[in-house]
Amino acid sequence: MCVFAGRFTVFALTIPDDLRFTSRRISVRGLTLQCAIGAYKHERNRLQKVRLDCDVWVPLRPTQDRLENVLNYDWIVDAMRTTALSGHIDLQETLVDRMADALCTHPDILLVRVASAKLEAYADVESVGLEVWRRPDPRS
Repeated sequence: MCVFAGRFTVFALTIPDDLRFTSRRISVRGLTLQCAIGAYKHERNRLQKVRLDCDVWVPLRPTQDRLENVLNYDWIVDAMRTTALSGHIDLQETLVDRMADALCTHPDILLVRVASAKLEAYADVESVGLEVWRRPDPRS
């Protein structure tokens, strides 16, 4: 589904039916980091600005307004940051796959969506990016 809002196209998330009324979605938007990313020779000796977004779905349960009863946002942001800054990565595909894998290690996470966008890849393009969706392996 696309929604046109001014000069930007916003893609609405569609939640799987099995999670619609049984989970919460936690979102992190616009984590912007200088990353060692790129497969081309001219990308290997410099950092590039990358914008990262993610959504994680967790079970819907009572919180009693206590931090220990929810997934702390710090854990999500730290996992994203640690993965993105772990060393040179050639492809955004590898970056989002590693980030999704890292997020899926948390036992409360039911579904993950991770998106990345290189903000300086082309002088005349705002960004180039991609996203991946992943469910944790139930055997883990």
